[in-house]
Amino acid sequence: MEILEFAEFFTEIKPLSTIVHVFGAVCAMGAALVSDALFTFYAADRKLSRMEVRTLAILSRIVWYGLFIIAVSGVAIFLSDPTRYLLSAKFLVKMTITAILVINGAVLGSFVSPHLMHKGFLTARRESSVRYVAFACGAISVISWISVLSLGILDSVRSSYGALMGAYAAILSIGIVSSLIVCAFVFGKKPVTS
Repeated sequence: MEILEFAEFFTEIKPLSTIVHVFGAVCAMGAALVSDALFTFYAADRKLSRMEVRTLAILSRIVWYGLFIIAVSGVAIFLSDPTRYLLSAKFLVKMTITAILVINGAVLGSFVSPHLMHKGFLTARRESSVRYVAFACGAISVISWISVLSLGILDSVRSSYGALMGAYAAILSIGIVSSLIVCAFVFGKKPVTS
């Protein structure tokens, strides 16, 4: 009886949970995409000012807050009908991509962010590996957020988990390779400092 009441509670609050979930997604995705766009814009002059790095740090915080809201509200939505969600390929793919977004954010925060204020981050050879990671993470971020958004908008998806993840992996691979080529072209066309 208590289990039924537990499920009924989350079913009753599902509309509210969904609103909160969408709000969190809008905040996180918006901040992530703006951050990616600004990084590309800021990198055009091959240097990052303190204000530019601070702006990127604020946007990163908003992404993490948004992901927290998504997680909490997502659990509430899931608990409204766990069986249905566990059998949904669409739901499982969204959860997998969300996990990838969290890992990607952790890499950006722990590996890339500490280098942003280094002198010559966008020009020095010693920073080239970090630049490549930054560009690859940017591609992962954009593609993953758009994928989650697309899956969220679709009413029903008939493809299997494997097929959906295969398509995502293929698009992600193309995006990462393209971002690395752009990074090499943009920062390799002129001699860089050591």
